[in-house]
Amino acid sequence: MTLKLSTEKERTAPDDLISYDDAIKYWSSIEPSINGVLGGYGDTTNVPRVDIVGSLIFYRRVKTKFLKTSEETKYGIDFGAGIGRVTKNLLSNICDQVDLLEPVENFVVKMNEELRVLKAQGKIGEILQISMQNWVPKKTHKYHLLWCQWCCGHITDDDFFKVDGQLSVSSERRRHIDY
Repeated sequence: MTLKLSTEKERTAPDDLISYDDAIKYWSSIEPSINGVLGGYGDTTNVPRVDIVGSLIFYRRVKTKFLKTSEETKYGIDFGAGIGRVTKNLLSNICDQVDLLEPVENFVVKMNEELRVLKAQGKIGEILQISMQNWVPKKTHKYHLLWCQWCCGHITDDDFFKVDGQLSVSSERRRHIDY
């Protein structure tokens, strides 16, 4: 007797289920707010605060990899930055300047509003409306911290490793953590 694991369809790789167009369509329909980007777990819950505190604890555990000399500018990049919540509440406090990538237009509009003060202070570098897999880092720019929070599952493994490879070249001392 032979046991058949799949009936009509062959099993597919998880990446086969990723659709960049569907993802942009979905996220474009979401309200550009903390409640929206956190799936309903916004300001009336503990999730935003706990998320930032947990991320800060994580960073403190690995920060020795990001030590800089006093004359270095510590650059960070926030992939899938949403409305800029993590940059505003965390990355701007641990980096001298942060670039943000976000493919969803209404999130980028809200991000520009939310980060206006930090931008005036020079804490925000570029805000780019582009997806992680389509972005090419500047050869002259070195990042000390690469932050990928909640967005890695939205790109294929091949695209993730392509971006990671590009960042190994553009990240300071080739040491970085993708989170």
